[in-house]
Amino acid sequence: MKVTFRHLTLALTALLLIPLASCGKDKPTPPDPQPAKREDVIGKVRSITFTFRDKMAKPQSRITITYNKQLRFTGYIDGILENDKLIPFHEGKNTYDESTGHLIQEQSREVASDKWQTKRYTYTNGLLTRVEIDEPYDKRPEYRQTIIQYTYGSNQKKKAGVHTVVFMDTEPDNKTINYYSYSYEGEVEVENIYADKEMKTLISRNKRTYDSEGRITKEELYHVNIVDNKEVVSLSSRNIMRYGIFGEKLFDETYRYDDLGQVSEHSITGIRYTKYNAQGLPIEGVPLEKKDIVVTLEYTFY
Repeated sequence: MKVTFRHLTLALTALLLIPLASCGKDKPTPPDPQPAKREDVIGKVRSITFTFRDKMAKPQSRITITYNKQLRFTGYIDGILENDKLIPFHEGKNTYDESTGHLIQEQSREVASDKWQTKRYTYTNGLLTRVEIDEPYDKRPEYRQTIIQYTYGSNQKKKAGVHTVVFMDTEPDNKTINYYSYSYEGEVEVENIYADKEMKTLISRNKRTYDSEGRITKEELYHVNIVDNKEVVSLSSRNIMRYGIFGEKLFDETYRYDDLGQVSEHSITGIRYTKYNAQGLPIEGVPLEKKDIVVTLEYTFY
């Protein structure tokens, strides 16, 4: 870019105005607190309470999340507004292996129910090899059980899997079994799901990208149609996700596509923090999907 006399004049004027603008001030304005990093809060934060308030600052909902000293999520309780009071509605808790730190069980339920949905995780040589999911019905004795088993290649990446669903106590012999195969496009995991053990009948495909914590940052789901006796794989949805220092989902953008490949639905959820305390912890924010709501954050510490 050619530097003109006018550009130089403006630049010199700006430099001369800097000391003039600061005259008469006893103390400089303190800088805004810098957002904390994850390593700054590990072993310190015990719990965070997110309270969602309307324009009049009246609470509309609340969720309290607890963490262990490794800043791993250990539980939550979700409250909703009923008769002008926030009452507990849903809760969950996680259990970790003390020696490895691996998540070994997740449980969740409605507070009014005595039945927990439970996920159990089994590891072999540090790799996740089995997931069991029990999903009970509130007013019926039976429940649905899902079992997913994984095998790995020499590179310690997933190679294959078997997904079994059984409706227990009613028709335990009535099983739905799907078979998974895995391949990789660089850092992208490609999961093909088949209806048969021989893996000839493809029914869906998923592509996922993970961050260093093993969380999904991008996911594409594909459906399969048979057109003129040929498999046609079409993109059905795409999700892009980002996370905060506590593992909370800050950004989740979803695209859904019709049969012509055009976007049929688009949504963004998450939270944008707007205020931080002196320690760099967020204390206020705005939900990305609800601009008229304000979120306040309160902490307890170890």
